[in-house]
Amino acid sequence: MSFYANVEAILEYNTKESFSDALACLNLTQRWEINVLLPKHRPTDKAKWAIWVTPGHYRNITRCLETPLELASNGTIIGASDDGRLIGWVEHSNGEEEHHDLEKWVTENHPELKTDWVTPEEELEMHMGWKSKFLTTKQDELPDINVTEEALDDQRNHPTGELIPPSITITS
Repeated sequence: MSFYANVEAILEYNTKESFSDALACLNLTQRWEINVLLPKHRPTDKAKWAIWVTPGHYRNITRCLETPLELASNGTIIGASDDGRLIGWVEHSNGEEEHHDLEKWVTENHPELKTDWVTPEEELEMHMGWKSKFLTTKQDELPDINVTEEALDDQRNHPTGELIPPSITITS
């Protein structure tokens, strides 16, 4: 059974091994476009590897993020589902989690988004607005990895070899 959700995640790793294991988990069954940040190999730079799942609508990615989140030294996943239930969630690498019924969350945090007596088409549009508001509100809980074009260029030009599994696509 498939599970569709809007997801964004930033997961940081202190070791190459944890990073490689996390990528292997993401590479098991699907192909998603994610960004991967590799450390520069200079003596003054602190080594840091990161996986950034860019904001998007994904099929089945949430179950494949469990192990990468557990392996992360720092990181957060935010998501909202439209797969039969309107739920939103935030999960942190330290084990903290929060789950929200989006209808209740909107009522408590953004009542201006709630409308009564709508058609099914308007209801779908309203629910999409709820998900969008939840995700943008929770984005400030994501770690800041300062992904710049220079960093993305460095990663694309870095000889990664076995580090990036072949079906992981590096995007900018």
